[in-house]
Amino acid sequence: MTRARWMWLASLLLLLFPLGCILLAYVLLSAGFVDDTLITPNRSDMLSRVELASSSNPPDTEFLINALEGPDWFVAAAAAERLGQLWQSGKMESEQADVVIRSLLATLASGGHWWRFGWDGDEPEFEQFRSVAIEAVSSFGLEALPSLTNALSSDSPYEREAACWITLDMFKAGLVDGTTLAEQNILEYIGNLAQSDSDERVKVSCTSARDAVRDSSP
Repeated sequence: MTRARWMWLASLLLLLFPLGCILLAYVLLSAGFVDDTLITPNRSDMLSRVELASSSNPPDTEFLINALEGPDWFVAAAAAERLGQLWQSGKMESEQADVVIRSLLATLASGGHWWRFGWDGDEPEFEQFRSVAIEAVSSFGLEALPSLTNALSSDSPYEREAACWITLDMFKAGLVDGTTLAEQNILEYIGNLAQSDSDERVKVSCTSARDAVRDSSP
């Protein structure tokens, strides 16, 4: 075999090797390799650590925040629920609350873990997390309004959608009224999104929030 052919073959192998690695990674991930080897076996231990972090004195909010960003949406949902409960029980300072609210909204802005290739949206654990996290943020009431305003203008449709559901939850729970929402310009944001957002899910959530406030007006 000539030197030129050897060089050509080596170049071909160098090209195929990374493609082969990408294909192998895709197959492993699509087969649930990460879930089976990393997530499910550690779930029980992580849930125990979430309980310990929330019941310690003072609560370990840093661990709970980090759990929001972990690979297991089931554990993230448990952490989000505990964070909301800590605020409601008066075991969290306002300074901590700001960090917690921003962290919850940042995770809600995600469409899932990048290495799941968008499949998280089909997983019940992912939807469970979003529901629990939305409820957790709404439990902060007035404390969440500054961050909520930023979320309504987020580049992420997931975060904009969540922000409108949060507003609706807070309003229904009596944690905020229409006057306050109007003064904070949140009603204006929601109305604009309901009318002209490019994402249909955002339109649905914001329309629901806007109409709930409108229907309650005298």
